[in-house]
Amino acid sequence: APGESDEWPAPSFFHAGYTDPAGGGVALEPDREPAEAIFYGPNMPLEPGRYDLELPIVSPAAPGTVLGELTVRGGGRELGRRRAMAGEPCRMTFDVPASLPIRLDFIYSRESRVTVQKVVLRRES
Repeated sequence: APGESDEWPAPSFFHAGYTDPAGGGVALEPDREPAEAIFYGPNMPLEPGRYDLELPIVSPAAPGTVLGELTVRGGGRELGRRRAMAGEPCRMTFDVPASLPIRLDFIYSRESRVTVQKVVLRRES
């Protein structure tokens, strides 16, 4: 419903890398993973409306380093795109026009080690 949010642990998404036993997130290493969409999901429908998506990422990279890119697709079209930068929250707002399966992709840049902690989705309207 509008105003409600849901939070999913990063290991519940399809991913490369490994589950970080200390923090529970998904760790991606630049010397092991490709520069591709290697963290993605949930491939499930959402009700029509406006959504806020947050992808908390931890990295030792210097602020401003490009860590990757987050895209959201539904119904065969792009609904949103956001560059993930070290030192900044990776957050976007997008509209779902109809009850569509939604897929988010984190396209890893390989510029630094990163740990994707979780995915937080809140319905605004």
